[in-house]
Amino acid sequence: MKTLITKQNIDSRISPVDHRFHADGDIIITAGARDELRSRGIRIVYSPMPSEAPAAASPAASCGSADKLERAVASISTLLRSRFGIEDPETIRGIIENAIRAVRNS
Repeated sequence: MKTLITKQNIDSRISPVDHRFHADGDIIITAGARDELRSRGIRIVYSPMPSEAPAAASPAASCGSADKLERAVASISTLLRSRFGIEDPETIRGIIENAIRAVRNS
């Protein structure tokens, strides 16, 4: 049975590992969901969802390497958009920069 993906349930398919929407043969993506993903700057990839979760030992650890930092930035961006309704890329960038600065100074 295929699952219908709409604007309301797209976050369930966005990977915290690579910040991409993972589609497989068991889903149908509505035009509205595609538009929402495009507006968030999230790519659709036709592959299974990665199973590895990002390291969450401590906030400082997420700033230790470029790869971890990229994953942390992607996760924070998704959180700001989905939970707080912040869509402006400059606002998101400013919040993330302030958070990284605070983590590095702690």
